[in-house]
Amino acid sequence: MKQREIELKLSINQNIYQQLCDKLEPVGEVQNQLNIFFDSEESILQKNKWALRLRHENSISSLTAKGPSSSNNGIFDREEIEIHMAKSELVHLENGFELQKESFEPCQFLTNLYGHLKLKEFLRFNNSRTKLKWKEFTLEIDHSQVKNTEKYELEIETEASKMDLLQSDLADFFKENHWEFSPSQISKLEWALENY
Repeated sequence: MKQREIELKLSINQNIYQQLCDKLEPVGEVQNQLNIFFDSEESILQKNKWALRLRHENSISSLTAKGPSSSNNGIFDREEIEIHMAKSELVHLENGFELQKESFEPCQFLTNLYGHLKLKEFLRFNNSRTKLKWKEFTLEIDHSQVKNTEKYELEIETEASKMDLLQSDLADFFKENHWEFSPSQISKLEWALENY
């Protein structure tokens, strides 16, 4: 389904992560995720600021086409097309595939933009996601690992009209707890590519 994704993203450290876990109520179990990104030999998707990600999370997988992103003070805004299916329905993509031969909506969308592309994996990394309840929102904290580097990032989604107030309230919450409020400057994909 095609949608607009608007997120506030903060870079945090392990200490802040642990204190958030101590203060806030967890939402479900920690989720272990494997992220795999695909592109053509000529990097057509990256050159046009698109990404195609396959994510495995236990027995459920998602395939997401992520469009060009604009960011301002940690607020990331982008278009995405995402489907969720059983892992068994998507796992074959890991071996590489021809974009136009797959009937999944993200693949067909990108085929309409860029034509016939043969895609292969160019990056993979793991992260664990912790969800915490804060006010009426769910904070998602990703602990991502690429080779010998790691990153903690807090993400929170809401409607565009509510984002400024949300950012202000969250900044106040961090200030009350003497935590650094550090808006993310780059996406996790950009970070992973820098450290891969």
